Order: sequence, then C-alpha cells, then structure tokens
Amino acid sequence: VQQPDSTSSETGLNQPADLPDSQMDRTVTLTEISKGLSIYINNNCASCHKIGDEGSESGVDLTLVGQRMSFEELTAWIPNPRAVKPDARMPSQDISGEDLEYLALYLSMRK
Repeated sequence: VQQPDSTSSETGLNQPADLPDSQMDRTVTLTEISKGLSIYINNNCASCHKIGDEGSESGVDLTLVGQRMSFEELTAWIPNPRAVKPDARMPSQDISGEDLEYLALYLSMRK
C-alpha cells in the first residue's frame, strides 16, 4: 500500500499507518480524504458535530471517531443511524455512493 508520508494539517489526519483495516489493500489518496472533508463541510455536519475546536457540541464529537468506528461501521451508520441503533439521536442522512464512501473514509482516519 502506497501511503502519504505525513499528517496533513488541513485535514487533521494521522499518519497513514492509521488507515482503516478495510482500506489497507488499496492506496488511499489525500484527494480522496479531501473529498470526504468537502462532503463533511457541504452537508453541514458541523452544525451538530465538532472536530477539534470547530463545530457544534450538540452531536457526538468526531475528532477521534476513527478510534471508535471502522469504515464499514460508518458507512452503515451515516445514512441510517437508527437501523444500527434504534435510539440514536442522529437523523438519517441523504448521503450514498461515492460521497458516503469518501465521508466514511475521512472520518475513519480521524484517530
């Protein structure tokens, strides 16, 4: 697996050794991670969630979400949290396909 050499200050991601297990069989590019960050921003996730010092504290802090949830768990959770946990406060999100994959990849690398 070819991996970038260092942490990107713009994305706040750890070194690539922290790739999610399911992604270890392919190269993950900074472009893909940047797309995930753009999807996070464009879908206004920060209106409920916080990463670092930015965003709202009404939802779960996503700063280190990759320590708690895998890529696969995030791809199941984001579009329909109540299918995973019936009492989840987070509403379903209209995100699917590549957008869901990029967002889950970005979040799963936050460790």
